[in-house]
Amino acid sequence: MTAPAGVWLNSSPLPLEASSVKAGPLFCIVSHGAPNDFFWRLVRGYSRQAAIDAGMNVSFALLPRGSEQAAEIERCSDEGASVIAATLADPDAIRGALLAAKAAGARIITFNSGADQAAYMAPNCISRSTKRQPGDWSATSSIVADSPATSAA
Repeated sequence: MTAPAGVWLNSSPLPLEASSVKAGPLFCIVSHGAPNDFFWRLVRGYSRQAAIDAGMNVSFALLPRGSEQAAEIERCSDEGASVIAATLADPDAIRGALLAAKAAGARIITFNSGADQAAYMAPNCISRSTKRQPGDWSATSSIVADSPATSAA
């Protein structure tokens, strides 16, 4: 049946079988920041699109307090996350959770903040920036993957 222009017709619910949906590996992004911040909306949007494109399961959490970030990292680890990417706005609050997640088998990535503290988290990958002015990020950022400090942990 075709609806006339300007008329919305309800349909019957469509049954979905959860067993037909295959979830990919879990990747968690745990960050600080305000939920409506433009930068974090972009990060969240691009991470969701990447999840769709690559068939991954991505969890994105914006939490302002280090204790909340630590709890989210623990939840991700408990759910068997393959990768946990976290900002280090409050390194002391999340250090234990990140190290425990790494010990449980998750690959750890630190990004956006806390570059001076990153080595103490023993991440598998560090994305750090010495941002001096807008537009200068790509020229001054560096990514260190499996550095000596991270491969020994």
